[in-house]
Amino acid sequence: MKKQQVTGTCSTGLGSKEDKIRWLFIALLLILGVVFNDYLRHVSLSLCLLIWCALVFGCGWLFMGTMWGSEFRRFLVLACQEMSQVVWPSRDEVTHTTMMVAAMVFAVSFVLWLIDVVLVRVLSFFVG
Repeated sequence: MKKQQVTGTCSTGLGSKEDKIRWLFIALLLILGVVFNDYLRHVSLSLCLLIWCALVFGCGWLFMGTMWGSEFRRFLVLACQEMSQVVWPSRDEVTHTTMMVAAMVFAVSFVLWLIDVVLVRVLSFFVG
């Protein structure tokens, strides 16, 4: 029996040899960042932020070249396509529903406050 290969999903492995090398470089970059973060604590904060941004950008660039990165890129494209198909409510609809929610919150809080007042009066009558 032939084993069918499922496309469109990431396996739990790291992928090809090239992907493993990329993951190794990502790990090394992150370890390098942690080590140099302690080493560069006397340097200005802006330089540290610049170095961290470069490290994160490098890790992201390496990640996008992996199998998981290509799946993530495909997910983002599909998410953007779905977001373009969403029918967003108009400003009037949002205003009306917001006012309805605010009115219901006020009404429910007022009813709960009345119940609380009545229960306090009843309990204080029995307790003393």
